[in-house]
Amino acid sequence: MEDHSNQNIDMIIAAVIITVILVLLISAFFTAGAIGMAKGAAGKGRTSLSDMTEYGRRKFIILLPVLYPISDS
Repeated sequence: MEDHSNQNIDMIIAAVIITVILVLLISAFFTAGAIGMAKGAAGKGRTSLSDMTEYGRRKFIILLPVLYPISDS
């Protein structure tokens, strides 16, 4: 019985970690996309959803440490 509950706890911890990572990636993607749309609107006077997806794909990894810095202090 003890082994079964440990396995359930391990599965819950893994699910929480995966969910947090996915939320961080999706948040960074949409933030980068919003920045790209703002840049496009300021430069061209108009923007589209394709601008958001393009900029989000290109810049979300770069934006991750800015949004969620990891420090050792």
